[in-house]
Amino acid sequence: MAQIKALFKLYEEDVLKNRFKGTVIGDIPEIGETSSSILKIVEIGSSNTLFELNGKALSIKFDTKLPWNTEEAKLTVLFSLTKLNKNTKECEVSCLVCGKIVNADKLDIAYTDEFITKYYKEGLDSLNKDIKTNVFFSDNNMDIIVVKSYPNSTTEYKIEGQRITLDISVEDGKWIIKKTRKVPLTKKHTNFLEYTVEIFDKINIKDATQAGVALDLIKQEDANGDTLLSLWKKYDQIESDKAKEEYNEIGSIPFKTIRHLRGTGLTRVRLNPNDTLRRNYYALKDELENSSFKMIHVGKEMSEDTRFFKVKKVNRDFIADLYDENYEIIDSGVFELSLIGDEIVHKRRARALRVFTEFKGISLKTKLLLKNVRLAIEGKADVMTNISRPYQKPITERTKKFLKDNLGHRIFLWTSPDNH
Repeated sequence: MAQIKALFKLYEEDVLKNRFKGTVIGDIPEIGETSSSILKIVEIGSSNTLFELNGKALSIKFDTKLPWNTEEAKLTVLFSLTKLNKNTKECEVSCLVCGKIVNADKLDIAYTDEFITKYYKEGLDSLNKDIKTNVFFSDNNMDIIVVKSYPNSTTEYKIEGQRITLDISVEDGKWIIKKTRKVPLTKKHTNFLEYTVEIFDKINIKDATQAGVALDLIKQEDANGDTLLSLWKKYDQIESDKAKEEYNEIGSIPFKTIRHLRGTGLTRVRLNPNDTLRRNYYALKDELENSSFKMIHVGKEMSEDTRFFKVKKVNRDFIADLYDENYEIIDSGVFELSLIGDEIVHKRRARALRVFTEFKGISLKTKLLLKNVRLAIEGKADVMTNISRPYQKPITERTKKFLKDNLGHRIFLWTSPDNH
């Protein structure tokens, strides 16, 4: 977001006329990097003016009397602490005269299917970031917007920012973005006086598309374990727990090398398993033959990568063939079941789950596509966001022929610019 000082700078000529020097009376509230610069007026007294800064009282005696009474100041003036000498307590307060000031806790601004489809076509990377950066003003712990009302209308507004204007329609009490225009906030202070400055603790941009509403419901169902992806997560946990259980059952396995099967990249060994593994050979056979052994107590220098050997087969007598391309398995030693493969699968699944549930750190186009995939997975394809496929010409004639042979007339729906 643009900092609030950008708004003061836009009307710098008027602000220069309303700068007041003074001295802090009493204690100075702690001011850190995340502190606000906006002073909330409490009372303009006969000698001192009482403000609130970051929730703490700040009393200032100005060198010249402020030209407003308390009520006028609350409704029409933004005060900003622009200079402060903590040693001498000398300070300077800049004032921006506004048409009207409104304070509230929070505001939700939403976008709909019609808007998001248009925005997608414009190719802008990040909807929320773009709006917050170019429309809103911030002062660390508050969000600020500049609103223009239309005559004789209580449902149509404009929110004007540094670079972009939002056309807003109020529907069922919700602020809905109907259009964005690359029109910045007026630079004339006399025109600015016709606007309302609205200050909120937090402004949220909400997804009010059919897809967004459906995804909110899916998120709730995720928490209850009622979606396909939550079932996938449960399955992954079962698989992970099963791998660890089998690891504990199999334990460490002493071995002796029978011979290196030269020319095959295999080494044949005799395993000496514990009693649990001997009794449960058939139950654990698949796990054994789809795993890797980690060789420990090797007695010689080996890299971490060369200590893992994938199992090809294990027979009932526990004679095992292991892939050993460089024939590095020693004459005798100890194996233990490696969980590295299970851990890789678990991490890959977790990463995939995050992609389809968090939608963070990606462009708007990718986000919309992934959200549509999630909706399709959960059987809600009917509310997917309508995003047209851009015209893509086959790279080569061979590609074109392949697509035509396999897709027939449908290829022209994808590759003809007349269909976009």
